[in-house]
Amino acid sequence: MKLYNFVLSLVVISLMAACTPTTPPTPSEGDIQTAIAKTQAAKKSPTATTVSPTQTETPQPTATPTSTPFPSSGPIAGYINAFFLNLRSGPSTLFNVIGTYEERTEVLASARVAENDWIEVGVEDQNGEIQIGWMAAVYLDLEGNVNGLPVVTFPESLTVRGRIQDTEGQPVGDITIAVVYPTQDIELRTNVISNPQGEFVAYLPQDLLGTLFVQIAGRGCNSPVVDESCQLNGYIQLEDRTNISIPQQTEIVFLYEPVSLTLPGRVIDSNGIPIPGVFLAAVRDDGAKSFGFTDQNGEFRIPIGEGMWGVYSFSFDPAGESQRVYLTVANTSPEPIEISSPFGESAQIPGGTTSDNAVLSIVVGEKAVLRGIRSYNNAGVPVMGIREPRVIFYTGEEVWIYPTPITTDGGTIYYKVYDPDMNYPVPLYIRDIDIAIQS
Repeated sequence: MKLYNFVLSLVVISLMAACTPTTPPTPSEGDIQTAIAKTQAAKKSPTATTVSPTQTETPQPTATPTSTPFPSSGPIAGYINAFFLNLRSGPSTLFNVIGTYEERTEVLASARVAENDWIEVGVEDQNGEIQIGWMAAVYLDLEGNVNGLPVVTFPESLTVRGRIQDTEGQPVGDITIAVVYPTQDIELRTNVISNPQGEFVAYLPQDLLGTLFVQIAGRGCNSPVVDESCQLNGYIQLEDRTNISIPQQTEIVFLYEPVSLTLPGRVIDSNGIPIPGVFLAAVRDDGAKSFGFTDQNGEFRIPIGEGMWGVYSFSFDPAGESQRVYLTVANTSPEPIEISSPFGESAQIPGGTTSDNAVLSIVVGEKAVLRGIRSYNNAGVPVMGIREPRVIFYTGEEVWIYPTPITTDGGTIYYKVYDPDMNYPVPLYIRDIDIAIQS
């Protein structure tokens, strides 16, 4: 049975009766709350309960928006498709959390931002009160086309805008951009993705003042700067980070440069054994960058241009990097090089991966030490981003949450993966990891 069918029929009929053909009215927040309340009262089964919010501060007000009128279709019913999902006071993870809701909790979508990545919804909390806020669209299953919802427009003073292109002026889409606001207590961050025109926009709370930094954080598999394995191909990054003051005064433009040369090589451990799935970075003396990762044979091939380069392997958790190999590139591709592992000595990699929220086990030797994890997206490609999943390890008596250092006397260790922030809005749908340990 479709959610809210009965109440939506009433909403549609009432809206159509009250509308003229050209200017249908916009339902107020009270109208939406009333519609949801009537629907909940008509249901036979109880609603999902609310999980305690992950943030306890008082929600900050959203900017005063303007919106287009509702079309005759009215609000759209739906439900949450993530294990847990935050309801926020505005359309980005820079806004405060109003509440956290479980999977299959019902929602009523009332508006959207122009990019369609955040949806304004009404949802009932555990006290029976209707909460109005914003949820990431990727974690919602809605029973209608969101393009039928009105668009909420935020003032330019509460937005960060930019574009990504190559040095020939061609737009670069499907690039993940991190907008970060550092504070003394916590680093607030939201991720946005450039559209096919290379444009991106992030929305800010009203009381966000000072300086934030904006940087390229990843590349999607549909971007024109990557190949079929989602590796950077035929391009290097020129400008990929900037600091701006709020409100934004200067234009943000991040650049990729087309190149025709490649740098081949492999990453080896202390025993000379090639290591798969290791991240690589190359930095030119003018700040240009190239990235890649090793294949199943421990080999890599990354795009590169003329100039002086320093090349190294690195890991996020635990953070580390190898010694750099320096080379000068002329007008031909250089000979293969060897890079040491960021882990230093060799690491054992147990076979198999674990899916999100699945529980697996590994048997380790005496005094085993967790060395690190490698994260993969749905395409099986190692994640080249800042955000990592978390791993819970436990033996029955002790529990660790990675990246807390882990040492055990051996035996069977159980572990599972979870996403630390269900409002992380794509494109890194992290599902699988490998566990690297040293026995």
